[in-house]
Amino acid sequence: MLQQKQQATAFVESRVRPFIEILQTLKKNEVDFNIVEFFNISPEWSMFLDEILLGDPFAAFGLNKANRINNSALIHALLDGYPSHNPLRYVPDLPLIYPDAFLRFIIEADNPYDEMVYIFYFSYPFVLELPLSHLKQVDETELFNFWHGDVAIFPKNKAWLMAYSLEEEWRYGEKNNFTLM
Repeated sequence: MLQQKQQATAFVESRVRPFIEILQTLKKNEVDFNIVEFFNISPEWSMFLDEILLGDPFAAFGLNKANRINNSALIHALLDGYPSHNPLRYVPDLPLIYPDAFLRFIIEADNPYDEMVYIFYFSYPFVLELPLSHLKQVDETELFNFWHGDVAIFPKNKAWLMAYSLEEEWRYGEKNNFTLM
């Protein structure tokens, strides 16, 4: 029991607490978001996570109420549809894009102001859902940087993928649709 509590605490400190910075940035910039999945949760940690996530700063973001699952079918579908060609980080086989303020460029170029997207940070066990247009409200360097690691942004309709890598590279493109649960 003590070992499981220590494992749950270590998981929260290494994989959940750093994610709070992202949630704080979204909240500060009035970006509406939902936590769709909270995964890689060992069932043995459940009661310890309940206790930890009821405290600050986690409860303020509803992490104690997030849908907890062991594995993410959504992320497995993403990786099946857009596999990485690098075994150490997420680098899908999509064109490399160079413009500054890439995310803002895509939002304005494609004009998908009401499109809902999923955002997945490979360093953290969460999938967020939010309107793509709301990302214009945030300086993209606050959300996408070396400290947070590789990120995938993809719409519910599965038409495209944006991926950010540790090397501060953006990749963007369409591929065969992949199936989501």
